[in-house]
Amino acid sequence: MDDNLNTNNQPIQKKGFFFWAKRVFFSLLFFIVGCVLLLQTSVVQTYLSSKLTKYISDATEFNVTAQKVKISPFDGLILDGITISDRLNDTLFNGGSINISLSKNLFFLLNNQLDLSFIGLNGIYLSIVTEENETESNLKKFLSRLSPPKAPSSPKSKLIIQLKEIDLDDITVKIEDKNKGKYDIIKLDHGNIDINYLDWVCNEFDINDISLVGPSYHTYIYQYDCRPEVELTVKQDGKTDTIISQQTNPTVITLRNFAIEDGHFGKTNGLLPLLKGNEGKLDLNNFYFQDIALNIKNLRYHSEEGLTLDLKTLSAEDNTGFPIHDVKCDSIFIGSTNATLPNYSITLGETVIKDKFSLSYLSFNAFKNFANEVILNASFDRSKIYIKDIEHFIPTLSSSSFIKNNANEYVEISGRYFGKIVNIAGRNVDFKFGDKLSLAGSFNTRNLLDFDNTVLNIKLDRFETSMKKIKMLVPKFNLPENFTKLGSVNFTGRFD
Repeated sequence: MDDNLNTNNQPIQKKGFFFWAKRVFFSLLFFIVGCVLLLQTSVVQTYLSSKLTKYISDATEFNVTAQKVKISPFDGLILDGITISDRLNDTLFNGGSINISLSKNLFFLLNNQLDLSFIGLNGIYLSIVTEENETESNLKKFLSRLSPPKAPSSPKSKLIIQLKEIDLDDITVKIEDKNKGKYDIIKLDHGNIDINYLDWVCNEFDINDISLVGPSYHTYIYQYDCRPEVELTVKQDGKTDTIISQQTNPTVITLRNFAIEDGHFGKTNGLLPLLKGNEGKLDLNNFYFQDIALNIKNLRYHSEEGLTLDLKTLSAEDNTGFPIHDVKCDSIFIGSTNATLPNYSITLGETVIKDKFSLSYLSFNAFKNFANEVILNASFDRSKIYIKDIEHFIPTLSSSSFIKNNANEYVEISGRYFGKIVNIAGRNVDFKFGDKLSLAGSFNTRNLLDFDNTVLNIKLDRFETSMKKIKMLVPKFNLPENFTKLGSVNFTGRFD
């Protein structure tokens, strides 16, 4: 009988470990592939999207709907028609299309690593509202309910996000605070952000390019600030907390190119209408700048060292048609104790200002008392400033008879000016007021803002004018009759 069972007279071999390992491997592989294929079917996608939106709705008490949610463990997420609204049907978020592409896959989330190659946002509307007598916005409520804070004892794990490119189209954000009686509208026609790397551990962020087309920021004020007064109380438990300072790496941000095309920036205050007599001049309560073009190169921010950048161009036009032709300056530096603008050039209206400018201070708090605590060092090289351009930015000057009589004149200035405002000094000063007055020399001052104790020392190398021109400058200036007979006036010497 045994011979019949084994007719070939060969020994029966037992199936080994590798045979079963191979079967288990291929079974798992077929199972994973089957799950992936099943995940791509419309039935499963619809089921998952309904479960996801229901979970978020229940957790946040917001209504969340989605027209399409496609989830791929290898390609990422495609979200269409996402709508988030509160129980009163006030919209928090409405998304036309969100495309998140992963350069690796979702399984890397298990190691707290999210490696993204591309995020695309199209047709996004976000409305952030803080209701009257409340301190939290709807967005903050939504996020806090979606991810409640962990207990202090819970271990904190940092999610490392690597992102390469962000593409933005047709973005609108509205931020309203009903306690302040204002809202901001932020819009963007198109934008692209090209990222080199984001190092969240060392706090180093390297961005190749940010290009924005049609960005807009406008503030609207519709009622007076009525924010609730919040009393801050500190609970005393008699325990002394030990504070352990953790040394962190300084933040370093590098941006090689930042460009804005066809930008808009403005403010509308419905409580303060345009004052009569200021038509055609800039009203800082109701204004806008349009056609903004901006290009910045080689921006680098170091939290301990400061900010450096090259401002290649800035131009715009305000709502009255007044042009800012060009503002540029290479190698701008802003640090914790000083700021420099070497080789700057400002051209607006008919005014041209150029040369060098720097500020020195103990800290940024010094700017609260600028005249007494900030030291300036400025040089001007035949800068020409037109009175009407100054009047455009400071309309209150229009009431001055001097400004009215000389609105079409200009001031040409050269030289070096240094010191605190209260003790400003000048060297190699060359000053011309049109063709009516010309002087050159140097000066020192003390207590300049205290008129009763001001000390002024002037050394004039040249002073040229005439009584007729002085009368043209200041028509109401009454001179003795014999003075009006004088012709040209030339003077050199000291004046103390």
